[in-house]
Amino acid sequence: MYSKSTLYLISILLLTALQFSCSNDAPKPNAPSPIVTSRDVKYEVTGTAAGQFTNIGIIYLDANGTAATEDTPSLPWFKNVVIDKSVRAITLNVSVSNAQQGQLITAKIIVGGVVKRDYTATVASNGIATIALPVYIF
Repeated sequence: MYSKSTLYLISILLLTALQFSCSNDAPKPNAPSPIVTSRDVKYEVTGTAAGQFTNIGIIYLDANGTAATEDTPSLPWFKNVVIDKSVRAITLNVSVSNAQQGQLITAKIIVGGVVKRDYTATVASNGIATIALPVYIF
């Protein structure tokens, strides 16, 4: 068996080691946010607007950063894309026409399950609503 002084010394050493091994785990007050590495993007357009989309419809950037368009007859609309690492930024634009005044349309860019850009527009008296989301930079 160990003597009391040996056990005391071992416990002090273990507590000291534990204290120093965990001291770097605490968040630092001015530490930068973690870098988002996910390239899994979900474009989402929802709302109450029930009209015919214009010829432009929905414009988004595909996996290679190339503009792609879709004419969608109704909401909701979703598109999941894995963006190539060479693409530095993405965006989403939506245009609706022939909708009833006061209806809503919402566009979102979701990266890695986190909403990064979103905006809701109200259809104007001319039946048009447009959204041009700010660019999201990886």
